[in-house]
Amino acid sequence: MCNKHLMVVLIILAFDLAVATDSGLETTQAGGGLENRPQRDVSCRNHQEYPHDNICCLSCPAGSYVKSACTSAHERGTCENCDFDTYTEHDNGLLQCLKCTKCRPDQEIVARCTNTQNTECQCKAGRFCAPDQACEICKKCTICKDDEVKVRNCTTISNTECKRQLSTSSNKSAGAVAAVLVLIAGSTVIVAFLKRKKKFVGEQDSQNPSEMEKVVVDSGSGLSDEEMQNKLNGRLYDSPLLEQAQAVGQQALANKEKETKQGNSFTSTAHSSPASLPTLPSAPLPAPYPHPRPVSPSHPNTRDDDLPRKKLVPLNGDKSLTDCFSYFEEVDVHFHNRFFRRIGLNDNAIKNRENLQPEDRVHQLLNVWLEKVGMEASINDLIAALLHLNQRLSAENIIAKAISEGHFEYEGKQPRDESQL
Repeated sequence: MCNKHLMVVLIILAFDLAVATDSGLETTQAGGGLENRPQRDVSCRNHQEYPHDNICCLSCPAGSYVKSACTSAHERGTCENCDFDTYTEHDNGLLQCLKCTKCRPDQEIVARCTNTQNTECQCKAGRFCAPDQACEICKKCTICKDDEVKVRNCTTISNTECKRQLSTSSNKSAGAVAAVLVLIAGSTVIVAFLKRKKKFVGEQDSQNPSEMEKVVVDSGSGLSDEEMQNKLNGRLYDSPLLEQAQAVGQQALANKEKETKQGNSFTSTAHSSPASLPTLPSAPLPAPYPHPRPVSPSHPNTRDDDLPRKKLVPLNGDKSLTDCFSYFEEVDVHFHNRFFRRIGLNDNAIKNRENLQPEDRVHQLLNVWLEKVGMEASINDLIAALLHLNQRLSAENIIAKAISEGHFEYEGKQPRDESQL
């Protein structure tokens, strides 16, 4: 029985020894602790030390980095101050400093970068970016509608809050009355216009064409008086109705005033001529407009070279172009897709941003264009694209703003000669 118990004890000891050997731990004790501890068991003080070659080195202070690590535990190696435009905010064991952040064109600098603090940026006035969202671009603050009241102003990190006003019965009745008045006024204007047009056409019809167009008949023409008069009257209606009616009406009024001044002398002169018809001379046929009507800036017939095509040159380098991106927000939204295709963006890039607000969409796609074109980006290419789409008014406004705000000037601009004033 004793032998059996002894065998069990020996088996248990042998098993424990095998487990200890497999775990990789040394069984030799020295001073009550285990020697040759693996590197994973080395623990350094947080924010005060960093591990290096199985020892702990003291961290370098904020504003510097580790140029070379320590060779003895709990000592500090060689630290080097951060260069310009780099920083470290805390004690660290970094091998190089961090690069300072650059604020975007739609942001402004709150605090400049130092060797111990990164740049602080915030959205410009009138824009915001929620801190819990990916802030790739500052969005434009919402403007409350006429039937809404402002609950909270827009800040750099939150949008405007608007609340819809509760409509009362008086407001409803006032709105109904206003709508009725607008309809009545519109109907009155239309009826008056139609009556005036009808009266005007009636007055022109009441004028006997034979009285307005009768002239001395050339007896050698081979046509009778009636055939000659019909031929002349036919010429009156070959031109556009509205322009002829206006011209004839004005001439008839002028003739009437002239007749009043001259009295009966004009009539006696007409009767004294044997070859003239026994009626008052009529107004001559109205001549067509001598000049074409002016073409509006956005008319389809406008040519690109109607606008002076002097080249714009930047006054502040690349910043001049990005500072003018907001001016392109005035481009008609119906021309957005064609404009961005014209400057070289593909449909995929345009479609991915179609759900943005028009102003944000313009700003973001212009940044995509800037990254694509790089050093060759020029505001002259953007202006040329607008002119190609017959958006001359927008192009003129953008050029005027870019020059007045001091971002661009015309190439080869000469100083003003006071002697020519």
